[in-house]
Amino acid sequence: MRVEEHLQRWAEAGLVTAEQADRLRAHDAAEPSGRWTARLAEALGYVGASLALTALLVVVDDFWADLDVWGHATLLGLLTIVLLGVGAWIRDRSERSVQRLTSVVWFGSVAAFSALVGVVCGDGLDWSYRTTTFAVGVGTSVYAGALWRSRPTALQQVALAIGAVTALAGGLLLRDDVVDAPFVGLAVWGLGVVWALLTWGDVLRPRRTGYALGALGALVGTQTLAFSDLAGWGHTLGLVTAAAMVAASVALGQVVLLAFGTVGAFLFVSETVFRYFGDTLGVPIALFLVGVALVAAALLMTRLRPRVAEASHG
Repeated sequence: MRVEEHLQRWAEAGLVTAEQADRLRAHDAAEPSGRWTARLAEALGYVGASLALTALLVVVDDFWADLDVWGHATLLGLLTIVLLGVGAWIRDRSERSVQRLTSVVWFGSVAAFSALVGVVCGDGLDWSYRTTTFAVGVGTSVYAGALWRSRPTALQQVALAIGAVTALAGGLLLRDDVVDAPFVGLAVWGLGVVWALLTWGDVLRPRRTGYALGALGALVGTQTLAFSDLAGWGHTLGLVTAAAMVAASVALGQVVLLAFGTVGAFLFVSETVFRYFGDTLGVPIALFLVGVALVAAALLMTRLRPRVAEASHG
């Protein structure tokens, strides 16, 4: 609904006066120009920062090989601190473009810190790649978690999720050099479910990002399990997980869960049809059944979306 229609309804309901409505119209008419100017400035800022960073990398590359391990660690540590300081310096600005820049800068600080931990543990302390991976994951999770606590944005939560996945991979590697695919699939699925539950319990914010990351982890985990020797169990778990996402989307009013649940339902229905009926019915009939499943999923998503939107506003 356009702004003018909103203003008319609000004026008829006595929520705004005629003078306030005129001021809102004037503000709305002037805002697009201001938004485009801010976006252009933000884009130019990112391009300039990318060019400056590229030049810095070229300069550092000239003498990087001449430095020892602790020289590398010093440079990475300085980069981590500089990016952290820049983000802390601008984080209280009210402009959205500056807030987004803060998230990007702190995300870069997390990346630099992860590389620092990897250099110190892998090259400096000569730890094995398994222990180093686990240390990088734990260190990244702690550092990214601290930044997320200070500023719970989507990009900071993504950094935290990357740290958690790395820690999980390192933990699995500590168990054995070669980890079986079913074990990996169940572990990733479990991490996704836990992530979604923590989001539901209002531990992780923003919620939309938390549900998206949790749903993605659950689907990736079940898909990994479906490609293993336990393919049947993987398909079953995938269908149950997708159905749970669709049901939860209605109860919680989260469209993102509905989207992931619909994609998961189509994915695992397709794989199940081809796995159990592809040779018997023939590829054309199998494709027809997959097409019917896709149409059914689309219709289900269309019918459920208004309920999800109603639940989110209720």
